[in-house]
Amino acid sequence: SSEKIQLAVIKFAGICTRRSMATIIPILRSLLDFLHTICLVETNLSGSVMSVFVQKGSVAAYISEQDQANLMSQLGKEPKRTKAIVLLAMKLGLRDCDICKLTFQEIDWRKDKIRLNQRKTGVPLVLPLLPDVGNALMDYILNERPKRADHYPYIFLRKQAPYHKLSSVYPICSKLLDRQKVKPVNGTAKGAHLFRYSMVHRLLAAKVPHQTITDILGHVSKESDKPYLSMEESMLRMCTLDLSVIGRVSWRGGASDD
Repeated sequence: SSEKIQLAVIKFAGICTRRSMATIIPILRSLLDFLHTICLVETNLSGSVMSVFVQKGSVAAYISEQDQANLMSQLGKEPKRTKAIVLLAMKLGLRDCDICKLTFQEIDWRKDKIRLNQRKTGVPLVLPLLPDVGNALMDYILNERPKRADHYPYIFLRKQAPYHKLSSVYPICSKLLDRQKVKPVNGTAKGAHLFRYSMVHRLLAAKVPHQTITDILGHVSKESDKPYLSMEESMLRMCTLDLSVIGRVSWRGGASDD
């Protein structure tokens, strides 16, 4: 019956990704059509497979508030590079590529700002250099960063020679989460994006306006925000505005302290 077919589809949707479902659904329709063609079933049930209503949406993984608090309390015991990287991702939501390619020139120590062009989008972004983030950066630069004879622009370097910039912070974040036995909510992510999602989760829980969150993330389209906004169902129920109002970030004279 069509009811049993839909139950089967729902079962698949519960254990399969969107990409897998995009493969399974057409095959199931073709099979049902074939069974009808050879007269094994009286009714052609291929049209009853309604995948659009059963596929799971994308819900971003994040770290629970308790695990975030525990993680922050242990950062002082970690290498200075690890601490600075995690704070940049957790407190400011910087992407992996932007952390790896962060330069001295992008840190405005006098005005307590980080000014950069996002490597993923090319869009300028200005964020406040929070005291704990700035202190962690300075501590790493002065006391742990490998010394180079030239004026190498990148802040975060490999620990072993040659002391080039990092290609990814994923191994650093992943090992930290494993050491601290942190298990993400809604997934198994372990990279810098997990900290980025966790920051958004805190902002949503604090009822921070979506436009402010979008500005902090440096997003340029409403589609980019969907995985983040889906994390807070109660916030979505309260939000009646069309998200198309979210547009390009335009920082003038620096970022606010929000």
